[in-house]
Amino acid sequence: MLPIFLYGDPCDTTAKDLSKALRAFGSVIHITSSGIHQQGADSQCFFICETAPKNIDMPFGIAVIKNKIFKDMQLNIPAHFPVIVSSDNKTALSMLQNSPHPIITCGMSVTDTISISSKCETSASVSLQRSFRDFHGNMVEECEIPIKLNCRISDYAISVAVAVLLLCRGGTDGICF
Repeated sequence: MLPIFLYGDPCDTTAKDLSKALRAFGSVIHITSSGIHQQGADSQCFFICETAPKNIDMPFGIAVIKNKIFKDMQLNIPAHFPVIVSSDNKTALSMLQNSPHPIITCGMSVTDTISISSKCETSASVSLQRSFRDFHGNMVEECEIPIKLNCRISDYAISVAVAVLLLCRGGTDGICF
């Protein structure tokens, strides 16, 4: 099970799009304010929590900052969790400025960790522009990642899903959303 905690505006659709993207790679348990929803019954399981609790005591997990976050929001993220954030989200980047977390930025800048280099209706190409370590301690090197698209999904959700898959799998074979 891979816990993914989202921080930010409850109206933001990042969690819904991420859930849709990760379904192809295992079961998704999605906790929202309206209930708990499970899709699939695979051994690989993604646990998506839209509203992060005040205290998280887990050996590993991922924090995802939604596109909109409020300045007064508390980011109670365990220090060892990597944080995935849009490079356009200046509020979140400011809040994370002195944090101990490994930061994975997503956006269109050459300084971002993950960037979409091209996209059409049926495919996208994602560029990993900075290497990082996956959860198994292996170095994930810079590369270009081809993706097949079978559904509509936001650019940010594509980038977040790729980051999640690289962190837990290390590889990029057969990514299809």
